[in-house]
Amino acid sequence: MRQTTRAGGPQSSSYYRSERAWFDHLRIMAELPYPSRALMSSIAAVLGQHFQWDFIAFGWDDRQTLQPLGYWAEPVVGEILKTYADNFAKFAEELPLGIMLESRGRILRMAEASAEYEQSRLYTDLLQPYGVRWGLAVPVYLGEDGLGFLGIFRRGERGPYTDADQDRLDKVGLALGDLDRRHNPLAALPKPASREAMIASMLINRQGRVLGLSRNARNILFLSSKAGMGPPDWARADWHALPPEVTMKVKRLFAAEDRDHLEVRLRLPWGGFDFVLEKIELAGERPETVANVIIRHHEPLDIAVARALWGWPLSPKEKRILIASARNPSRAQLAAALGLTEGTVRHYINEIQSRMGMSSRQEVIEQILAAP
Repeated sequence: MRQTTRAGGPQSSSYYRSERAWFDHLRIMAELPYPSRALMSSIAAVLGQHFQWDFIAFGWDDRQTLQPLGYWAEPVVGEILKTYADNFAKFAEELPLGIMLESRGRILRMAEASAEYEQSRLYTDLLQPYGVRWGLAVPVYLGEDGLGFLGIFRRGERGPYTDADQDRLDKVGLALGDLDRRHNPLAALPKPASREAMIASMLINRQGRVLGLSRNARNILFLSSKAGMGPPDWARADWHALPPEVTMKVKRLFAAEDRDHLEVRLRLPWGGFDFVLEKIELAGERPETVANVIIRHHEPLDIAVARALWGWPLSPKEKRILIASARNPSRAQLAAALGLTEGTVRHYINEIQSRMGMSSRQEVIEQILAAP
């Protein structure tokens, strides 16, 4: 059983890593006061606790017209996403979104079982290049008028997903129903502090071509894209993958003979993004000057706490109190946001602190974030 010792370290537990606790935790993630696109990577991390997948994707669509609005995937292969964006209508002919919606994604598994599936464009142009064969999909209703489709896929040797897996993903779609709700009481709390979550780098030449990038770069570029919806420019193989203001600074860096260093800071509701641009010389037969772009992503503390709390021996209510506490509210503010009385909040906080041997909410949060 995953217990919390007096030192605060988590150990294994039956209930707190059970499927029931997993669904509860996904609901808690969906309640965070951020747009769904800012939470997808964290949700994927929690999904991986009870689902085996090698590729995960989420598409945002207009609920009325079923036209695509945006796309996210992990891992990212830019060329494949560009193919998907450029040929969405042809993919939709094979798996119409209307039927996907009516069947709650079950049409995908029916298509996989057909003899023609491995000749379809969906498979040859999108899934096969990712090295995956079997998939599950489910619609997710977002807020009052949004719609998305969540898909998970795995390699052929892992075998097809089962009916029980489909039912489980269907429950996931329902658990995520609070994503993108307009009036979120947690948004009224003070803005949270942030902490560095990811660091990545890119090399770009004078012609704007991306020569190389590190593992986390695409995820940070997706998050730092203020437009969010629309063509996946963040997956491009040139400097237009960067936010426009950063692209402009990279061009300025190359144009200035007396400048070797520039910085850009972006602050969005779902995190901070620091770009450090430096000119460096690449050695070789044809030495060239390139821009080395270092990107640091600082995520809001409540997102980090929500993700880290998976598996801890805490009830959903206790988790909600700790996540909201990451915004450092007063007890009155905390009670109002969670729909509780101040006395109830005081009781839960005292219980958590006593159980973990801590003297304050912030100390508990620091312990949770520090745990492996």
